[in-house]
Amino acid sequence: MTKDEMTDLKRGDLVRHQGNGRSCVVTSNYGNRVTAVDSFDITNPDEWDIVELYCETCSKVVGTDAHIFHKPPICHTRKK
Repeated sequence: MTKDEMTDLKRGDLVRHQGNGRSCVVTSNYGNRVTAVDSFDITNPDEWDIVELYCETCSKVVGTDAHIFHKPPICHTRKK
């Protein structure tokens, strides 16, 4: 990748490290640096805790699993 190619990366682009071959998804681009994440499978739910949940409806991060069960979601029922 060239510097210009890196500058042009957009959220959702897939990149691969030449050394270890791991692929990552671009989450943000600041021009001089890019943030990317990789993923892995979660197979045992008993080993995991929910830290933050993201509401795709309003693009907010809510830190409670109550959001999943509320209809409408809890982030839409809070008073501003």
